[in-house]
Amino acid sequence: MKKVFIILIMSFLALAAGEKTIDQEMDTNSKIKAVYIYNFTKYIEWPEEYLMERFVVGILGKDESLFNELEKMAKVKKV
Repeated sequence: MKKVFIILIMSFLALAAGEKTIDQEMDTNSKIKAVYIYNFTKYIEWPEEYLMERFVVGILGKDESLFNELEKMAKVKKV
């Protein structure tokens, strides 16, 4: 299940990485993507052994704005 989730997230991010927009629009898209990833995790029933481990999100490509948004979100929200 964990591998499927990681593959799903990486596929989503790979498709999103191909978008080329202006800086402000990229920032908005990155915020939306970060919130989507966070909210997606709420609908998954995590096994007990996973609840105490770190949650790792992999980003495929060089989407620095998405990385920054996820990093900001990780400081204030927990999965």
